Amino acid sequence: MREEKGHRTKVRRTSWAIAGVMALHLPFGVLAHHFPVVATVHAIGALIIGFVCATSRRHVEWVAYAAAYIVGAEVLWRMTDATIFWEVGKYGVSAIFVVAMVLNQRKRLPVLPVLFFAMLIPSALLAIMDAKNATYIRSELSSYMSGPLALAVSACFFTNLKLTKAQLQKLLVALICPILAIGAAALFTTLTASELNFTGESNMVTSGGFGPNQVSGVLGLGGLAALLFILNEKEKSTLKILMFAVLIFLFVQSALTFSRGGLYNAAGGIGMCFIFLMKNRGGRSKLVFMLGLLVIIGYFVVLPTLDTFTGGAFSERFSDTGLAYRDEIARKDMRLWQENPIFGVGPGGVSARGRVPHTEVTRLLAEHGILGLASMVIFAIASILCIARKRGLARAVAAALMGWGFLFLLDKAMRTVAPSFALGLVFATLLLDEESRPKSGPTWRPGRYRGTSGTDRTSLRFDRRLRRRQPVVSTSN
Repeated sequence: MREEKGHRTKVRRTSWAIAGVMALHLPFGVLAHHFPVVATVHAIGALIIGFVCATSRRHVEWVAYAAAYIVGAEVLWRMTDATIFWEVGKYGVSAIFVVAMVLNQRKRLPVLPVLFFAMLIPSALLAIMDAKNATYIRSELSSYMSGPLALAVSACFFTNLKLTKAQLQKLLVALICPILAIGAAALFTTLTASELNFTGESNMVTSGGFGPNQVSGVLGLGGLAALLFILNEKEKSTLKILMFAVLIFLFVQSALTFSRGGLYNAAGGIGMCFIFLMKNRGGRSKLVFMLGLLVIIGYFVVLPTLDTFTGGAFSERFSDTGLAYRDEIARKDMRLWQENPIFGVGPGGVSARGRVPHTEVTRLLAEHGILGLASMVIFAIASILCIARKRGLARAVAAALMGWGFLFLLDKAMRTVAPSFALGLVFATLLLDEESRPKSGPTWRPGRYRGTSGTDRTSLRFDRRLRRRQPVVSTSN
């Protein structure tokens, strides 16, 4: 009885702690939007903490938490004009993961993700040799190769990592917190705008004054993360109610940007999750209940309210099935591929012709040729194999992340690090239920120990030999 009471107290404290941290990010988003120096300090601090976590040998999961936070904050830093490198999200996450793998002596590299990135190198080298100045290498090449690099590095890092249910929950919270700041900033600009005009196009004002495409995408990811948190939460705590409220808030803000891709990407991830939960009675019933409640609230409360607020423009916008010129851009990419079938036109070649890539599939074909096609096939196979090796709720969560990531690539290419992180997380070993847990075996393989006795060192060496091929997992929650 005493243990049960203590457990309830611990759950209550955890719920209040998570609620407090999330609540603090709401005013922070507004503050950062008004004072870019605050956003700059926040970005530098987040990166420093990430590299500090990367040096930890006992708590490798902290690296994943720090990277998740950076992923959620990347668009916040961009929309608040933080004085940092534009691609700091992609290169920052990649560098943190590389440092963690090197310092923790992780030798296991998955062949397929490494081969995926290797396929893109020949076109990049040819483009460098043909470049007339260093500006191309500094801007175009670094911009269009950073996404695939982050994807390959993320897959390598997460291949060596096991995450328990509690650790995955913390990762999701770390991802959601800065996204809440983005939603708060967008809401503030919407409510304080002197004039709001809603048309059939994306709205900059309701997107916090930044690109609606990126803002809607990351808000949709935050909503999907909140849903996955609820699915993984077994305790009858207020956290479920809190996360459901977060889910609705982020989805509403994503919808108000009038950029449809954010909600569509999230819906695709939820659909993939539902497909793989069909055989899981508990998870299926929970997801059906949540989706039913979400549909009821959305249809009877949110939709009428947003239609009234936008003067009917909301329904008109989301009833439009047009592709916003993405089909035309994709056709031009395909023509470039036909003209340069082997190596393509090189990274940045599409933007050099006056158009910004929106679909990563056709961009890889146009800029990397047949090798780009091979790289896509390789990574798709690697992702499917990862899904096939998982069981139960772990498979459903991984499928949701994979669905969201691939849809993001079709709609927004690799503008942010979010799809690279989400698709990389698919490669992690998720210990979410009894079906996915090993019956016995080690928890994680640490690096070298210092200051241990001779007997302990001998046993540790023997223990490491037995555990050499095991993925990493922290013993802490």
